[in-house]
Amino acid sequence: MTTVEFLYRCPTENVASALTLHPNKIIFIGNKSCKQEDIYKRFIKSKSPSVITEFIYTDTKNLTNLITILSDIVKTENDVIFDLTGGEDLLLTAMGVVLERQAQNITVQRFDIGENKLVSWKSGEKTEKSTNASLSVDEQITLHGGMIIENQSDEIILNDKNSQIIDALWSVFKTDKHYNTNVKLLQRAMKFNHENRELCANISITEFKAAEADERTANWLIEFLGFLKNGGVINFLDTKNNRIKFSFSSKAAKELLEKSGNILEMMVYKTAADLKTQDGAPYYTDLMRSVIIDWDGKVGSNKTGDTKNEIDCILMKNLVPVFISCKGGDIEEVELYKLDAVARRFGGKYAKKALISTNHGKDEVASAYFRKRAEDMNIALFENVHLLDDDKFLNMIKELV
Repeated sequence: MTTVEFLYRCPTENVASALTLHPNKIIFIGNKSCKQEDIYKRFIKSKSPSVITEFIYTDTKNLTNLITILSDIVKTENDVIFDLTGGEDLLLTAMGVVLERQAQNITVQRFDIGENKLVSWKSGEKTEKSTNASLSVDEQITLHGGMIIENQSDEIILNDKNSQIIDALWSVFKTDKHYNTNVKLLQRAMKFNHENRELCANISITEFKAAEADERTANWLIEFLGFLKNGGVINFLDTKNNRIKFSFSSKAAKELLEKSGNILEMMVYKTAADLKTQDGAPYYTDLMRSVIIDWDGKVGSNKTGDTKNEIDCILMKNLVPVFISCKGGDIEEVELYKLDAVARRFGGKYAKKALISTNHGKDEVASAYFRKRAEDMNIALFENVHLLDDDKFLNMIKELV
């Protein structure tokens, strides 16, 4: 079987036949401004190493020329399928002319990426079927010319104990209105940790107070550690002899408390990972968190000169990517532009965008403007998510696609 793809702007559309069929050969047709040849070759080889790829670059503004090329393909290739998922208008027009002339020898298909359905026509007969086509997060970014240079592993949620820690810390986050401040306070205090064991802390209250502008911070820290102990995030707490001694219940607990935003990001990620379809399959077919993307797909020797962005979470629902920014405090308007830029560049026309937040720290007028700006950018804005119960939070994550 030979399939023909019409090159255009959307990489996912351009590899539709490689995702939905098992061709022996794929012919790509487009103009020379399409610079993705190496990317497509590597992608197809990773999927089906034996598939032959051929690229025909031509003037896509010359209708007669396009008709000739397509007609020749019909004559020379056996069992040929033309994919109409992408392509410039004139290429599709040329296909219509060829189809009118030689309909009996031609199969055409169109892939509905949003619904993950394949529709094909041959000799006037229409066939429609669902597919299990999917892309990993890494494939999604690579197809769009980027490279993932760093991401957090999912080891934290691969066992029941750590899942319980996440849930416990989430409960503290939801009830402690000073959570973000308290986590920063804890990290400042950890600079005075005189304990060499990885999960243990032994902090001099005198040293800590001397470094703080307000003496009350030591009491606030002890109160926060009490909340963590009650939730099982730390194992014990001792504040005798002018010292604060405690131990984290696990490496995961310590990592989650390294930054105030970690718990919201992790809860979004964990909830998405736990979601299942009605038949028990993963609802999101792939996901990553704390993803750092290099824009040109080439990490040079001067890494500081490369354009990079970090996205808190990227989810894949088959072929539809969801780019998520998680914010647990005040949000600058620039965060909307960052999210929009990365999603456009590496998600394309099918990308979904969401900003999940607690309190964005704006007054009524600024909030209205912020929401309108998010709406203009097609960014789904979820506010005060710490006030949602478990079912509503789960439904929010499910409805991102």
